[in-house]
Formats: sequence, structure tokens, C-alpha cells
Amino acid sequence: MVEPLSFGIFPLGLAGSPDGVASGPPDDFEQVAAAAAELQGDGPPIMPRMYVNWTGPGSTEAALRQVGELAGLPWDMVLCYRDPAGSVAEWVSFVSQVVAGHGHEFAAIQVTGEPNLAGMRFAADGAYPAVRETLVSGVLGAAAAKPQPPPPHRPLPATASAPLTPPAPPAAQVIAKIFDECYILPVLSGTLSHPPAEQPFKHHPRRCG
Repeated sequence: MVEPLSFGIFPLGLAGSPDGVASGPPDDFEQVAAAAAELQGDGPPIMPRMYVNWTGPGSTEAALRQVGELAGLPWDMVLCYRDPAGSVAEWVSFVSQVVAGHGHEFAAIQVTGEPNLAGMRFAADGAYPAVRETLVSGVLGAAAAKPQPPPPHRPLPATASAPLTPPAPPAAQVIAKIFDECYILPVLSGTLSHPPAEQPFKHHPRRCG
């Protein structure tokens, strides 16, 4: 039996291009939620996608903080490798920490983004050194960091009869939840490939009520 495809969307207006970051007017979050609901319709759930950039060992703390702030909603989370120095071991450590600490809180985790595109430094990981090694080593590190299930002969706790992870809600519900909690998605303050080292991400809070 062939498994059905799962589709996702990136709900913001930022996009990478060969010449830099292409962006337009500020995101209208109410319109984003309405568009996601229309796109969702009565079909299967659509996963909202989000990106976190790792630009080298010095960015690990900020990137992990970014992941932690996004955790709790079923994002299709992409860990982008944008390190000009090609620090493979440190990248694997970062990926492992994300999976071990927050893997159960996301719908999916993608290791590297478009490593096959070598000519788009602002939009794809393929322009950075050792990208093939980071892809392979990162996936292996992520697999090793996944929590191991209990042995088959070990009795499960009485509360384990319910699903361990609730079904992922549709993208429109996820985005609406963000608005309801007055939490605005982080916006990159630099480019996709080179955010500022000291403050790679910034929030634009919204007043409640």
C-alpha cells in the first residue's frame, strides 16, 4: 500500500532567491490564517513549515532558543545548515540536541534544506562546504538521538492506553492558535544565510485585546 503524501505550507511572505531574500509588504497574520483555512478546506491536514538557521558553532545557543520558542506546535521544522566553515561535528551536536529535546513536539524535522542546490547561497544549504557530510551525519545523529521505546516485554504504564502524541491539527488551526495566544512568529532580522551573530532573530509582539 502506498502511503498518501502530506503537504505543507510556509505561512510567511519571506522567500529566498539567487540574489538575496525576496520579501514584500509586512505579513498580515489574519489574512494568513484565513488563506490557510481556505487552502485546508475539507481535505487532510496541511502541515505548516518553519525554518531555523544554524550558521556555525557560535549560533547554536540562539538557534536552540529559537527551536524552543517554536516547540509545542506541530511544525514541519527545517534545520538549515548555513555554516561557511563546514563544522560537521558541531552541526551534528546541534541536530541531536533538537531531536532529543523537542523532537516529540514537532510533526516532522528536516535535516538541511535543499542540499542539492549549490548556486543559491541565500536560499539553499547546497552552497555551503561539506553539505553532503552534514546531511548524512546529521540524519544519523538525529536517529541516534531519538528516544528509544521500551522493550517489548516491559509492561506499559496504565496511562499509556491513550495516544502518546495527539493528532496534528490542520495548519489553519495551528496558525490561529498562535494569533489567539498573541504570539507572533519570529522574523529574521538578517538574511536567510547570514543573520546577525548577536541577535539572529527578533520578535514582533502584538497587543492582546
